[in-house]
Amino acid sequence: EDLDALPFPDYTFADDYWVDASPGAEQALPLTPSLYREVQKKYPDLQGNVDLVPYKTVTTRGCPFFCSYCAMGTLSKAESPFRKRSVNNVMLELEEVVKQHGDMFDVVSLADDTFMSHSKIWIGEFAEQFKKRIDRPFRVIGFPESVTAEKIENLCSAGAMHFGMGVESLSEKTLKLYDRHTAPDRVVKSANILVDAARRYQIIP
Repeated sequence: EDLDALPFPDYTFADDYWVDASPGAEQALPLTPSLYREVQKKYPDLQGNVDLVPYKTVTTRGCPFFCSYCAMGTLSKAESPFRKRSVNNVMLELEEVVKQHGDMFDVVSLADDTFMSHSKIWIGEFAEQFKKRIDRPFRVIGFPESVTAEKIENLCSAGAMHFGMGVESLSEKTLKLYDRHTAPDRVVKSANILVDAARRYQIIP
């Protein structure tokens, strides 16, 4: 119920290993920051070079949607309520990992399925605190109904460089099949908000 009560991930690398399970190369190597940078999936920078190493974390558990094509679709809201961490709790985790391994990663990847589901007040506070306490580029994922100009403006001002938005379909028939109740014109409106932000900020929509 209270995500802030959970401990942060252990990134001391005191007893962690990276497992290479590819055929013929099966091995477990002690995990170090340099090995992490080598093997971690990388993201593109603003020039298109795929060399940004992420630190991934999530600020929520569950999802506000229960789409038919997703594992969440097998659950109910009672079984998996949508829960959120506080802004300060997220900042404390990021400050800790920057302190331990500031040279290990280049970009913060907020890997929530629907990070933009946070309220405009939460996102406004997040943007202010992130800029003040972390000040690194970051990436987020959202869905059309949650994208607003105010939220995007706040996140861009805090250093957001990449926005992902799930657009399952622009077919009303398919959206109904998916149990994804998104009006196609809302998708277009949200896409235009991101395009406008890309013109005014250095971001990748």
